[in-house]
Amino acid sequence: MKRNAKALQQKAKLHDIKPVSGRGQWVVTSGTSDKEYTVFALEYGGYACTCDWSKYHRLGSRPCSHIMAVMDYLESVKGRSLSYWADDESAERQHRPVERVGLDLYSTSRMGA
Repeated sequence: MKRNAKALQQKAKLHDIKPVSGRGQWVVTSGTSDKEYTVFALEYGGYACTCDWSKYHRLGSRPCSHIMAVMDYLESVKGRSLSYWADDESAERQHRPVERVGLDLYSTSRMGA
């Protein structure tokens, strides 16, 4: 089942991100519940989160909105912004670099935050 990429993108924008100094970790405060979750960078690439969604979905299969928020944050530090798409055809139409970030979820990156 495809997830609504744009709804997830909007939800991710509501979260507050605080990096944990030098650790490859971020504390994410949910913009919808005010709960705090920790997102970790994994040694082999990708991210893991302490939220319930991540507990029940295989790593790398479908990222939660907290992981998407951290990915957005990391791109914004580089002066770039991400958009998310539910299929590769929609992402490719953007004529920007495309990265598969999970099952039925792709990101494109552009200059400007």
